Amino acid sequence: MDYNVDKSNWRAGSFAFYAFLLYTVLIWSCELLDLFCWLTGIPQVTFISRAAALAFTVFFGWRVIGVPRVKRVKIDAYMVLGSILIAGFFAVKGIRPDMSYDTYNYHLLSQIPGFTDNLNYHVMPGKFQMFGFRLGDRMFYPFRALLGLRMGTLLNAAAMLVIYRQVTVFLAWFQESFGNKAWKLLCRPSLVAFFVVCRFDLILQSGTYMVELLALPFFLEMLFLLVREREEGSVRKEAFVFSLTGGILFCMKMTNIVYLVPLVLLYIWKIRKDITVPLFLFCLAAGAVPVTVYLVYNTVSTGNPVFPYYNTIFQSEYYPIENFKDRRWGPAGPGEVLCWPWYMIRYPDYRLSELPCAYNLDLAAGYLGMAGILAAGLYGRIRKTGRKKAGKYRRELLLIAVYVSSMMMWIVTTGHTRYFMGGILLNGILLAVCYLRLMNTGGWLPALAGILLILPFGGRVEYGFKSVWQGYEWGMRDSSLDSYKKNAGWIFRDREIFSQTVKEQVDVIFLTWDDYGGYARLIGGDVPVYNRNAIVGELKAHQDQYLAQVETFMREGKGVYDMFPQSAEKLDAYLEWMNKAGYYVDDMFYMTDKLSGPQAFNMARLSMADGRKNRWYYAYADDRQGRFQMEKNSDHYKMTAIFGDPDWWLNPYPFRIIITASDGNTAKIAGTVDLTGACEYQKTETELDLTGLSGTITISFTSSVEGKRGVTVNPVIEEAVRQ
Repeated sequence: MDYNVDKSNWRAGSFAFYAFLLYTVLIWSCELLDLFCWLTGIPQVTFISRAAALAFTVFFGWRVIGVPRVKRVKIDAYMVLGSILIAGFFAVKGIRPDMSYDTYNYHLLSQIPGFTDNLNYHVMPGKFQMFGFRLGDRMFYPFRALLGLRMGTLLNAAAMLVIYRQVTVFLAWFQESFGNKAWKLLCRPSLVAFFVVCRFDLILQSGTYMVELLALPFFLEMLFLLVREREEGSVRKEAFVFSLTGGILFCMKMTNIVYLVPLVLLYIWKIRKDITVPLFLFCLAAGAVPVTVYLVYNTVSTGNPVFPYYNTIFQSEYYPIENFKDRRWGPAGPGEVLCWPWYMIRYPDYRLSELPCAYNLDLAAGYLGMAGILAAGLYGRIRKTGRKKAGKYRRELLLIAVYVSSMMMWIVTTGHTRYFMGGILLNGILLAVCYLRLMNTGGWLPALAGILLILPFGGRVEYGFKSVWQGYEWGMRDSSLDSYKKNAGWIFRDREIFSQTVKEQVDVIFLTWDDYGGYARLIGGDVPVYNRNAIVGELKAHQDQYLAQVETFMREGKGVYDMFPQSAEKLDAYLEWMNKAGYYVDDMFYMTDKLSGPQAFNMARLSMADGRKNRWYYAYADDRQGRFQMEKNSDHYKMTAIFGDPDWWLNPYPFRIIITASDGNTAKIAGTVDLTGACEYQKTETELDLTGLSGTITISFTSSVEGKRGVTVNPVIEEAVRQ
């Protein structure tokens, strides 16, 4: 039974999806208005533009598409418990911030509202990925602005709950009656749906700013619109919603084209008798409008609307004239294309993902379920008396057609499982439908077959939650309770990462170590971010121009800062890299106390080396002192250096670096530097007393506390002026 009886309204899987759709439209409206302002030179992200976007969204949701009809499916105890488990797990994983590569490279910066010049003011801070369709990233921004860096990832939890509700409602279509009341408990749609959606590939998105999960509600809604029976009164509005949803699906990620093509072709066939020229043009516009915002921005910025893809056609000067494809993934040759579904099960670690799923029995069970549905449908077709019975498999056959065709497109485009999450979810839905069909027969043998068929779901769910909890996920956050406790104190207090003191020191961020543009851009919109990896990579045709601009910044005395991870090993590698790259570290400090341990960054102020070499000396509590030599010309010297503890979070307590001077005959303590031992380097000036020594002096450094290792970076010694 529908909530409302107006048959002209479109049919939705749930009101949860309707709310999710309107939120997406709101964010897209903000993007459209910001693009207009950027192109015309009007200030972006204003109260007026946000009020206009909200008014448009209300009008769109109430008058343009209207409130949908939804199937009344009771929210039972299983649904409540499942939702609590999903939301709770996603929230707990978010306590430790997402430090996965894609997040610190471009997801965080792509969330920032407003458009900017990322080739002249900023220089590809997120490499070429930042020119992708960023609608999904922008949807995260209100969550991050309101809840902070850690809990901002809860949008993925919301998307997961929408997906859970959609699948529950869909499975309820197959549960209108029971052949045997004994199976009623095992056939609850909400219970079966929980096992369908809680798969490793979806749970992998918990606590992250990855956007793939946000596309799945739109994919599912398109599936449901496709398989529903045609209704005369609502066909035009549903066609419009279907097209709009498809446009949003593509706008979330270009790789979703693998689902879009078969869905659109099958839907056109479904409503072929209703298609008119006005309806076709109307739907075409609805599907094209969402992505137009980003096509226009990319064209104006780079000359290529889908930068950097198909650059042999568009020939943007900001990328080599070649068609980009990540050749690490997918079939290595034509002979592997047809075998790829088998490879997913048997060889999951072969060119499928950085994080392959080792448990894939459920995929095999899904293939068996599809084979059973196809056999039942075919059997009904060839029996003269079974055509009507075969018709009840129409929905399943359509879903199988979508699955097979989208899988083939996925195999020949990327072959990476991250870009086939919708297909993996559809595999589970088809298996669940087959299970319910068998259970509804009322026979013990079919029921036993159904139970055996769906048992692998349990293993997949257990594997997914356990693996992700133990750190087998994009952010590599293990199950260390101590780390969760340390981070828990920053929940809802991490809306700003950079302190005002840091912001005042930094004029330019020049990333040389890794692609940390996502975190770098959080410092604020007025600080340019240059990414050296992009400059010598995608922008190599212009690298001399960009590197010369960075050198100009340095020679003008501007605060040019780099970012690199914490730890002594990273410090060693970074300073060695600086010596090769020709830059000198003038100062260094921890970026923020809101990130800690290996997940945090150091900031290093750089200048042109001009023949100088970066030097660093460790201070241990034993005989492993770092040391260098100097010639004595005075009794009193001034040493200026960067002192610190590169592994402070392991033992966060105060200690002292003792500076010892020796001429080979006599040794003495020439000076000391006190360190707090808590999350900071400090550039310090200290006096050295060399009275009683002569000739060549060896300066060495020792830690005052066992277990604490200090470091002295780039010491500069000058004769002290005595008053």
